[in-house]
Amino acid sequence: DLATDEVDHLFASSDDDHDNRLSFDEILEHHEVFVGSEATDYGDYLQDIERFTDEL
Repeated sequence: DLATDEVDHLFASSDDDHDNRLSFDEILEHHEVFVGSEATDYGDYLQDIERFTDEL
């Protein structure tokens, strides 16, 4: 499944503390991974990050 593969890639590239959760700081630290990701529509979904009140 492509979606599962993409999520696995995002976590492998960004979950620095390996807690299976992505913190805001981890996402910021690895923003280039998310901007280049199909899961975030190549960064378009990150334009309105304030609307997310929980984990992505």
